[in-house]
Amino acid sequence: MKSKLIMAAGLLGLSAASNAMVYLYDDGVSDTGLTTSGPAFMNVGYLTKFTTVAGGELVNSIDIVWGSRTIPNLPNGLSADVLLMSDPNNDGDPNDAAVLQSVTTVTTGVGSDTFNNYAITSTAFSVGQNFFAGVFIRNMPTGSAWMALDQNATGAAVNSWWNVVISSPVGSYNSLSIFGNPDFTAMTRVNASAVPEPATMSALAIGALALLRRRRK
Repeated sequence: MKSKLIMAAGLLGLSAASNAMVYLYDDGVSDTGLTTSGPAFMNVGYLTKFTTVAGGELVNSIDIVWGSRTIPNLPNGLSADVLLMSDPNNDGDPNDAAVLQSVTTVTTGVGSDTFNNYAITSTAFSVGQNFFAGVFIRNMPTGSAWMALDQNATGAAVNSWWNVVISSPVGSYNSLSIFGNPDFTAMTRVNASAVPEPATMSALAIGALALLRRRRK
């Protein structure tokens, strides 16, 4: 009986992994980059809005492309935060957003279109709830291309936001649609999964307990 319980737990784990999903607008290849002239060593930030769908209620990690493939002049090693932010009134505008999770890191792999993965504490959202994922880069040299842009994301510009010369990730943001291309999007993705049902959690707990008892014997 113990062996059967352990096997059941393993099968449930495989099922949960197969239900993983990715929120994205981009096609995986950047076409240009956003470069802003201004004071030397300014802070910049950008956020992308996603709307929770069934099966993707639990946000587990965020994928970021640092810099631009077409203008690869953002330095590696700049201090940055990867962000998960709320949308308190669910209006799709980040100007009232609050930081839910923040991962301190550095820019890396600039110019390669590499999606760097950053794990966060899993955070649950209800279906239909908006949230934002993005970055805050500190002390960026002026003239650097700090956001990779895909320009083939149909209608997605209204979901991506940016700002420069800011002191923190919380503040006033501008929509990418301000540049006149409705198909711009930042190269940001979010990895999510379904919230486990109570029955699934119970079965996994039983399997884990059986495994622990077997090891003790």
